[in-house]
Amino acid sequence: MANEGILKNPTTAEVSGASAAEIGANYGGMLENPDAVLQQRGGGDYKVYAEALRDDQVKSCFQQRRLAVVGSEWTVEPGLKGNRAAKKAADALRDNLTRIDFDRITDQMLYGVYYGHAVGEIIWQPNGSLLDIAAIKVRDRARFRYDIDGGLHLARAGFKFEAMPDRKFWTFNTGSDHGDNPYGIGLGHYVYWPVFFKRNGIKFWLIFLEKFGMPTAVGKLPAGSKDDKETRKKLLAALRAVAVDSAVVIPDGAEITLLEAARSGAVDYDAMRAAMDSAISKVILSQTMTTDNGSSLSQSQTHAGVRDMVVKADADLICSSFCQTVVKWWTEYNFPGVVPPVVYRVTTPPEDLAKRAERDEKIKALGYEPTEEYIKETYGEGWIKSQAAVAAIPAFGGLDPNASPGLDPNTPAA
Repeated sequence: MANEGILKNPTTAEVSGASAAEIGANYGGMLENPDAVLQQRGGGDYKVYAEALRDDQVKSCFQQRRLAVVGSEWTVEPGLKGNRAAKKAADALRDNLTRIDFDRITDQMLYGVYYGHAVGEIIWQPNGSLLDIAAIKVRDRARFRYDIDGGLHLARAGFKFEAMPDRKFWTFNTGSDHGDNPYGIGLGHYVYWPVFFKRNGIKFWLIFLEKFGMPTAVGKLPAGSKDDKETRKKLLAALRAVAVDSAVVIPDGAEITLLEAARSGAVDYDAMRAAMDSAISKVILSQTMTTDNGSSLSQSQTHAGVRDMVVKADADLICSSFCQTVVKWWTEYNFPGVVPPVVYRVTTPPEDLAKRAERDEKIKALGYEPTEEYIKETYGEGWIKSQAAVAAIPAFGGLDPNASPGLDPNTPAA
């Protein structure tokens, strides 16, 4: 055909967006959170996940994941290297973030990884010629809903929803397998059942300990006094005292024996608790050995590397969403036309310089010398070449000053 090979312009309009009915909008026009566990076990209330967060293993693992991100240093770099305006913008933003305690804000926003999404309100405030970020207040996500276009709305009394202004909120979501769910799917969705089974297992464990850890006291009365309420009352009090006292007084003619519970087979509730703790660790940290005992150093190092990848992903998620929204708005307000600065956290573990030095020594044995630039870049400033090394360098570019001109100094004498 004549038109074959002609490149057509792409369709720019969105054509596959879901309707409100298709993705579960309620009568207020807001999208419902599609998280099945949240809806079925909590009735849509995030308190069900907040309750799971009280579990010791969930608390410990999620705290390790959050603090690993917050503990890594954050930095601000110009969006365009070598550009004076971009450097000035980066310096101003760095000062601004330092004043608002960016680490604390990051820690609170990271709870969005657990619940699925996070909402932070930007408080803008003039500061001389700049429009500063005076504060970022992380809000309770349960108070907000999203419309079909992803717009943020605040829930008011009487099932009314107020649309929030543009450039006012920093939000992100995570964990969903498609882009039609602005609420995301958080870690709480996955740790709910392990926590549920663990708590119920411990409840039965306590019953088991009570039943088999201590014998049951049995009281016997003579046949003629079994209907005597006063005697029965005294004997019952004596039986209760057996559990806590070293000596008891019993009515005349009564008898107390200890009934030992018999059981067969193994009932190990502690194994179930350990299995649920392991499941929680794998959900939150993708491994188990940074929270539980490992079997070898090599295995624990491998597991720590997995955790580091998870931490880096969290840091990238937070910083990327922050740069695409707040940093972009701040730059357009204060430095129009300038490429926005880049905010990121250094999550890569520091290099083991001892291992690097061993490697450099092996390379040197092959006949290669490191440059002065390499030494300073790798091991830092403060290094100068020793006088002995300088003296060992032959003068005149390696030629013997006493040799006759034009002769190869390596040529054997006649």
